[in-house]
Amino acid sequence: MLVATSNGLGSAKAVVKVEELRSKLQQIITAGSIRDNVSYTFAVLGNFNDGEPIAVADGWNDRVTGTKITNESLIPAGSVTKTFTVVAAMRMSEQGRLDLDAPVVEFVDPWLRAQNLPTLTDIFGLGNDTNGSILQVTSRMLLSMQSGVPDYDDLKRQQWQIDHPNTDILPHEWVNDANHTLNFKPGTEVEYCSNGYVIMGYLLAAISDAPTWEQLDQLKVIGNPPRNDTAIPFNHTIFMKRGLCSEHSNVVHQYGIKPETSRRVQGSETPKGWTPDDFYDLYNISCLNGWTMGNIATAPQDIVRLYELLGNNKLLTKDTLKSMMDWKNFTQGWPEGAGLLTYGIGLMNPTIAVHDVEGNVASQLQHWGHAGADWGSRMGMSTGYYPALNVSMTFASNAASEMNFTSPSQMGPGFLNQTPIICQLQDALLEYIAPQYPRLVCEQT
Repeated sequence: MLVATSNGLGSAKAVVKVEELRSKLQQIITAGSIRDNVSYTFAVLGNFNDGEPIAVADGWNDRVTGTKITNESLIPAGSVTKTFTVVAAMRMSEQGRLDLDAPVVEFVDPWLRAQNLPTLTDIFGLGNDTNGSILQVTSRMLLSMQSGVPDYDDLKRQQWQIDHPNTDILPHEWVNDANHTLNFKPGTEVEYCSNGYVIMGYLLAAISDAPTWEQLDQLKVIGNPPRNDTAIPFNHTIFMKRGLCSEHSNVVHQYGIKPETSRRVQGSETPKGWTPDDFYDLYNISCLNGWTMGNIATAPQDIVRLYELLGNNKLLTKDTLKSMMDWKNFTQGWPEGAGLLTYGIGLMNPTIAVHDVEGNVASQLQHWGHAGADWGSRMGMSTGYYPALNVSMTFASNAASEMNFTSPSQMGPGFLNQTPIICQLQDALLEYIAPQYPRLVCEQT
């Protein structure tokens, strides 16, 4: 039996039976995949298993051919991209190459003008007294969702992409398609905005002397960890540029809800009567996904490596990471008033609602990271680094959470509740690596 000592949990130590833990996690993933008829993947990384992630997966990749999803399958993970974007920006700040509080137009507008693209000043003008000006927007504001830059219309863009599957929506088109007036004076409100991360991509490209957006190497720009690594340890991660999802090696099929169905069921917690026609496979449409706001395709083991590096100050300094945890509530738009999370500089801080058998909130599960979703696949709110446990983990699927996708006859009982399976995975993990904590109460479905 392979065992390892897990420390970093205060004074507690646990002998981790790695293969038993892996088997238990696999059982939970397999049972959940069969029960929910959806593919699931999960990975965890801590100071056990010789520093290697434990990854498990089950369910279908392609429901037509019956191919299975694996630990090496690359899942488009949407806004998880933002973590790479913010790390690149913060490393440039540490190196003195980027002033987080300088107006972004000073670098971005000349870079855009050199490509004969609309500049930010062209798009937003000089602003007004009520909503402020794009001239006031800084990198810090963009990264912390405080810029006032308007976001795109998601359902509109999704429908357009379905209707034009072979045409990439280019970065400047996402920004230019939104309103041309800021939503609020920069720095006065907090509103989730992916377009701000497209603008950050412009800035990273300008500072990196990349003449076009396509020539920005989104993996290389974050730099190597400051230790003895000879290469960035992300062997199952790509940032997709032009082309269909199917043209990128090992990228999974993704099953999303058609925009007209989304509009029909909005406000309904348990929509009934869905059919296969309500869903579509994104495999043969563009996978550019908004560039630096959402174009990552990755395997869970790479994402837990990312957050392990961040949490242990191997990518950024301790002071830089601390500065990113200036948590604020959203004041406009999603998820205002929902109590779901607060936001820092490129990091989410989700609210923990899981309780243990003693009736206490399981505060050991407090974590920070960044969830992400494409129109069909996702890595959920559990994605990130857990300081009390010194582990990182993520849970993902290649189907919209509402879709029972492997059998058309089983589609559509309503929105799937994935909280129980995530809780079960975390409970199993605690049993093996941190038995000093009470067991969790997980709803059984």
